[in-house]
Amino acid sequence: MTSIKQFNANRANATKSSGPKTAAGKQRSRMNAVKHGLTAATLVLAGEHADDFDSLRAALQERFQPQCVLEDELVERLAVTYWRLRRVPLFEAAVLEARKRHCRQLGRMRRRAEEGASPELAAVGEALIQDAQYGDAFRKLGRQEITLMTVAEKTLRTLADLRRVDQEGQGRALRAA
Repeated sequence: MTSIKQFNANRANATKSSGPKTAAGKQRSRMNAVKHGLTAATLVLAGEHADDFDSLRAALQERFQPQCVLEDELVERLAVTYWRLRRVPLFEAAVLEARKRHCRQLGRMRRRAEEGASPELAAVGEALIQDAQYGDAFRKLGRQEITLMTVAEKTLRTLADLRRVDQEGQGRALRAA
């Protein structure tokens, strides 16, 4: 727990901070909380193209042709979920490359290669070992992927249920007329 003196010092320092001044600095600071992009509040990350997301959304709109606000929201949720799911393999590859680079810097692959493994296989093996020992990014990515898949499945099921209920209601109305 912080002391009263430290609390007052922190408060005084906070009043001196004014944040970024330039548009570029403000744009960059907006992304400070983004760690991996699978749960980011910002939908289109740096290096991604909003047009690609718009194309995905348009394709899903065309496929499902939402008939009401609720269906439109469900299709939008699908678009966001699938957009984030597309990131998973890219992030896995990036993590693997980063771990392989780290292992090369430590000289571990040379030892594995001397033991008879192919250099690429040795690099992948060492990278996976490193990841499991320090951070476990692959398992975390896997959990995020499963969560996103579950959201997609539930959203599709909800959309189908909503349409079934609508069709049953229309059928009853026609029979009553």
